[in-house]
Amino acid sequence: MNLCGKKNWFKAIPLLAAVAAVLSAYWMSLAPRPVPATAPPDVFSAERAHRHIAANCTEPQPAGSLNNDRACRYIQEELERLGVENELVLRYVRTGERSVSRWRAVLGRIRGTDPTKAFAVDAHFDSVPWGPGAADDFSGIAAMLEAARALKAGPPLKNDVIFVFADQEEFNMGGAKAFRDHPWFQEVGVMLGLETRGTSGPALMFETSPNNGFVVREMARSGAGARANSIMYDFYRRMPFNSDFDHYKHHVAGLNVAYINNFDHYHTMLDNPENVSLASLQHHGNYVLGLARHFGNIPLDDCYAPDATYFNTIGNHMIVYPLSWGGPLALISFAVAAIVLGFGFATRRLSPGGTALGFLYVLVVALVSSSIIGLVSYLFYLRLYETALYQNNVYAFGFNLMAIGALAAMVGLLRGWVRPQEFLAGGVLWWALALYGLQKWAPGGAHLAMIPLLFGSVGLAVLLALAGDRQPSDKAVAWSVVFVIPALIVIAPLLVMSAYTLTVLATFMLAPIALLLCALVAPQISLVSRAGLLKTAGALAIAGIALIIVGYIRTLPSPSSPRIHCLAYGVDFDKEEAYWLSGDRELDEWTSLYIPQGTARQRLPEFVGRDRHEYFMAPAPMPPFSRPILEVIEDRVESGRRILDCRLNSPRDAQRLWLRVASDAKVHRAEILGHELRGSDRQWDASFEILPREGADLRLEVEPGTPLVFDVREMSYGLPELPELRPRPAHMIPEPNRRLDRSRSLHSDFTYSIATIDLGSGA
Repeated sequence: MNLCGKKNWFKAIPLLAAVAAVLSAYWMSLAPRPVPATAPPDVFSAERAHRHIAANCTEPQPAGSLNNDRACRYIQEELERLGVENELVLRYVRTGERSVSRWRAVLGRIRGTDPTKAFAVDAHFDSVPWGPGAADDFSGIAAMLEAARALKAGPPLKNDVIFVFADQEEFNMGGAKAFRDHPWFQEVGVMLGLETRGTSGPALMFETSPNNGFVVREMARSGAGARANSIMYDFYRRMPFNSDFDHYKHHVAGLNVAYINNFDHYHTMLDNPENVSLASLQHHGNYVLGLARHFGNIPLDDCYAPDATYFNTIGNHMIVYPLSWGGPLALISFAVAAIVLGFGFATRRLSPGGTALGFLYVLVVALVSSSIIGLVSYLFYLRLYETALYQNNVYAFGFNLMAIGALAAMVGLLRGWVRPQEFLAGGVLWWALALYGLQKWAPGGAHLAMIPLLFGSVGLAVLLALAGDRQPSDKAVAWSVVFVIPALIVIAPLLVMSAYTLTVLATFMLAPIALLLCALVAPQISLVSRAGLLKTAGALAIAGIALIIVGYIRTLPSPSSPRIHCLAYGVDFDKEEAYWLSGDRELDEWTSLYIPQGTARQRLPEFVGRDRHEYFMAPAPMPPFSRPILEVIEDRVESGRRILDCRLNSPRDAQRLWLRVASDAKVHRAEILGHELRGSDRQWDASFEILPREGADLRLEVEPGTPLVFDVREMSYGLPELPELRPRPAHMIPEPNRRLDRSRSLHSDFTYSIATIDLGSGA
């Protein structure tokens, strides 16, 4: 039947209603509308919170930098202004046999009237060296400061609320480790982590502590407007990623939240105040304030319960039930599907051949579409590398339109051989297979197949019941779509969020899921004539290709889609030679100002150790800073050992410094910043992270009368201030550490140095 006919156009209304329902569910899954600065004082306002971001995030502020210290002072001053009890935690900790690192955090605390345990929230104020960190993670800092202000303006809570403004998350998680070892941590009942992996999108609760039943149920009751799905937890815990929350989740019950759209901005200069979504910032704030007020007024003595399955239905509404119910619910779903399919075959309203075609066409379309999408994505990567991510959502939408168009074309070709109910029966079989796989390997996501299986089976039962002569009426087919709409509105928004997560390079994995969703409405699609479906398929393909072309054009170099490149600096103080270094595949017009075209690649063991990659290297001016200092204050022999009291300092305040004995001297022991370092018979070495700016006293105990020579390596953020170094054009930014090729050790905008320091053999 051709729905384009004047008498039949109304049969398209149910399918259009399903599309409208999906779009409405997606709209309701977005981040909330930002609250203006004129809001009442006890309300969280994204506009007020954004002022903290604008005041701090104009330049990168990595751990150990002056900008990082300014951000630390800003937080302390704001807490003082708000009248919030606060404390600076600053420790130097031995993190290995011969390594010492700085740990730093600012803690704030609002005392409760009758506390059980405290609710705590963490975000970090350091950025990566390649971007200002406005979203990652100063949006979390801003949300905490604004929430603290709102809490002080509102009625007091029963429980304490602790704010952890952590430093060094991008460096060595030092701030989180400092709080984990602080006495206040022992008083925490529930912990909330705030993170980002982009600059927009709804804030997703993607990770929990083990035995999450209590915190997930209370989150759903809190009114914080959570967006969460237990498959995120199943997926994330298999990934090699981490955050501050890793240092809390095995000690205290908790939740970890992040917004992740615009991954192209992540860890780059595009992570600036202008690109931070006020809606996403509002969502962060709703979590902090909503959960603080909820957990702040309930007992937190026992915050664990068996793991839960949880997911949003529409908007803020969330369903939570024990994960242990997954197996029985799966069996019930299989039984319902088997009964419906058995009834269809027994009454011959389903034929084996038609059902097989209804099953196989999805497989064919998925394989063909995913192969084409995967190939095109790979070609985009070869051509654009990381810059393909700039138009991630446009590409993903275009690819999926093409896949859906292919499905429509296949339905049009098969509509003479496959009845509407057989199209749906094939889809039900696929969802049954998906449920089996998820229940076995990712039980936290089993509901994502169970819901389509159940509602698809109900829709199929209705079609079979109305198929009086083995073929239901067009009207029955059209309106049976209402039975699968609940499955569509639950899963479709999550599919969009998955596109944010996996990016365009993995869209080929999402296309089959989109096709399985479309299989639920294949009976309604089959009402369209073959010619109409082929035209629809062509229109979708053209729209998809147009979007891909638009996406490609918008990735061309501009301030909003800048090219990513690498330029680093290395200096050998012994040879008094300096070099420009680059890990780029090709030199561009800016990097070629420092490294001439035609320069041969070579390995750089002196700067990047055992890295076997080859890099560009060309002469550069010597830097405006001097070599590292290991100054002997006192040199004496006691009890048969030579004891040297030295002053170790990095004139440029390098973030990392390594010492290694290059002579045959035996080091019995060493001491720095109150920590004893284990000795070694040969080639003693030590590493230090973020030494005090004034340097540190280092005591060495070695064999007397033996030459003591050190190799010293330093690594610091930023390129030296040289007259020859021109500002980057607006359409270029330094390469971040989130590059897709993670095997190279050389980082853009880093300065590496080597030097030898000879302390002689003593008296």
